[in-house]
Order: sequence, then structure tokens, then C-alpha cells
Amino acid sequence: MSEKIKVPEGWESVELGEILKIETGSKNAEDSLLDGNYSFFTRAEETQKIDTYSYDTEALFIAGEGNFRVKYYKGKFEAHQRTYILTSKNKNIDLLYLQKAIQPKITKLISTSVGSTVMSLRKPQIAEIDILTPKKKQEQQKIAEVLSEVDSAISKTKELLSKNERLKTALMQDLLSYGIDENGKVRNPKTHKFKSSLLGDIPNEWELKLFTEIYSFKTTNSLSRDELTYDNGLVKNIHYGDIHTKFSILFNIENETIPYINSSFSLDRVNSENYCLEGDIIFADASEDINDVGKSIEIVYVNGKKLLSGLHTLLARQKVQKLIVGFSGYLFMSNRIRNQIKMEAQGAKVFGISKTSFSNIKIAFPTNPKEQKKIAQILSSQDEKIEDIKTKLTKLKSLKIALMQDLLSGKKRVTKLMESK
Repeated sequence: MSEKIKVPEGWESVELGEILKIETGSKNAEDSLLDGNYSFFTRAEETQKIDTYSYDTEALFIAGEGNFRVKYYKGKFEAHQRTYILTSKNKNIDLLYLQKAIQPKITKLISTSVGSTVMSLRKPQIAEIDILTPKKKQEQQKIAEVLSEVDSAISKTKELLSKNERLKTALMQDLLSYGIDENGKVRNPKTHKFKSSLLGDIPNEWELKLFTEIYSFKTTNSLSRDELTYDNGLVKNIHYGDIHTKFSILFNIENETIPYINSSFSLDRVNSENYCLEGDIIFADASEDINDVGKSIEIVYVNGKKLLSGLHTLLARQKVQKLIVGFSGYLFMSNRIRNQIKMEAQGAKVFGISKTSFSNIKIAFPTNPKEQKKIAQILSSQDEKIEDIKTKLTKLKSLKIALMQDLLSGKKRVTKLMESK
């Protein structure tokens, strides 16, 4: 797959087959052991373990099928029979640099390949990959070092994100099951008074209501995507797919990109009472995934703008003011309510929930608005922290892409960094 490449001064263009020995392992996936002593490279994303080793060297690994991430390892290992082992023929080649340089080539190769059932890589395809590389190993190493630092920052940020998402899950479970006492502490059944209910024990300070005792449904508008536009318009429209993929639990119209109703659609067909108001809950009434059916958002800020609940959505509005704005969005994503919704869902390939089904949904909540507000503040603060981490992660990924484009092409050189050492 030779292609014309502009070669910077002091660099060269080479095919991997010229500088690397490419072979496959001999082991089967069944040979892996949970408590093995050596690394075992297979088609799986995570490196496995095994009790034997056939190699003791520095190498790169590319699975022939499935997971095409280029891995690096130095030490004793085994490899699956459909995993390629790449070792250096040339002492002037840094394998950590090659790992960074090969990955985008493999990704591009796979994205343009057509397989019969499973996309796969063959040895000649890998051998013919062209890469640019500095002739000096020291420059290769410095590029690898810079990119590895960014990779490390990305990895740590992902771990931090995962940790905070787990913390939010735990907070929601505790706060929406036990609530907060007058001292700002999560209630404990051992130290606080609880009462039995149809949803199990709940704090004495809470009450249990049927969904239909608090909410009534408003008519929604089943507009297709053809009737919507992202150009400026008068009325915005929320589609069930938006709820599944775009929005956080609390919907702020200023923070979300959603389409307007096309000007060809007559607004005479819309009853003014059906415009979304702050405190409204919008449910996605259908999904191919049972875990997403009935997923919801709460409208917390519309700023006088006109917003409609659209295709495959259910719009619920409080008829008795029991839940404050900013709290109910979290409440309807709690396990207690989500599990009830999944139990009411109907279907096989596509799951759905109807307005009638909500008459069976039970809601347990604090009667004191101050407690609701405090719970919402804690969860909202955690959401803000998660969004900040996501923003940082996005910036790091963009930085990595830019650095790879510059450093792996020789457009920007690391020679000054090398001199500063």
C-alpha cells in the first residue's frame, strides 16, 4: 500500500516489512489462565495471562481480527495464532515510536477494508504499510515520549471520569433511597426512623404517591426529522433520540443543540398548553434497549423560548406541586423508578411504555422542599464535576490528534526538546 509521502530532512520512508520481522503466535484462546505468570496477547482488548512463554523480547502486537489496537510489550510472553508479533530487524528502530506511527495507519486500513463477515488483517497488508521515521533513534524516542505523556494524561483523565461516574451512581442510590437529615447527613436505617411502603422502607419524612396522583400527560407532537431544521426558527423540538443520546438528566435549553420546527410546519397545529415548561418531565417512550425505555429529562430552563415534546416522547406536568424544579429529573432516573418502568415496558425487538402504564408507577420522595433542593444540589455539583472532566478529556484527545499529525509527519521537530536535556 505504498503511497507518496513528503519526507522531511533527516527522515526516511520505509515499509514495515523492511524493518520489522512479522510473525504470528501459536497459542489458542483457550490456553489463557486467570492466574498465569506471563502475558498472553490475543484478539481481546485486554492482555490475557498464561503459564508458558515462547518469547522474551521487545515487540509490538496487532490482532488479525477484532481488536486492532497496536500494543507494546517488553519481556516474556505468548501470542495467539491470529495475533501478529512485530520485532525489530534494526537496532536503530524504536518500537515505542513505531507503535505511535503504526496505529493511525492500521485504523485507516481497517476503515477502508471490506471483509465478508469479520474484518481482518493479513501479514502482507501489515508488511506493506509505509511510515515516516526519523533516521536518528533519539528523535524517534523523544516523539514517543511526548505522545506517551499525552496518552498517560488521557488514561488518568479517563480513570478520573470513571471514578466520578461511579461516585454519582452511588450518591444517587443513597440520596434517592435514604435522603438527607437536618444535619446534612445521609439517613441510615440503623439510626433514623423508616416506615414500610409498597417500594420497601422509606424515611419517615418521605411520602409515597402514584405517578398519576402528581402528574398528568400533555399531548406531544409526532414530527419526523424531515419537518425539523437546525436553521434559526421559532420553536424547538425534542425527539426521543435526543433523550437517548444527547441530554443530561436536567435539560437547559441554552446548553443543548436541538432542531427547530421547519417553517413549512403550521404552528396552528400546536396547542399553546403543549409548550414545555420548567419542571416538566419528558420520557422517551420507545427504545431497542430495555435499559433506555422510559429514559427521561427534566426541563429546568427554557428562558421564555418555545419548546415542544416530539416524536416518541411523553410529556408529563405536575398537577399537584410536590417536586421542585431540578430534583425530579434525578428522581426519575433513580433505580427505584427506572426498575418499575422497565417492568412495565412491552415489546420484543423494540420496547415501549404507554401513558397507561405510568398509572402503576410509584414515587417515593421527601415532603420537605429543602431536602429535595439539597439532594439536587449535591447531584448537580457532581454532574458539573463530571462535565468538567469530560471537557478536559476532549481537549486532551484533540491535543493528541494535533501532535500526532505534526510529530509523526516531521512537520514539527523535537530537536530543540532533545537539545534541552
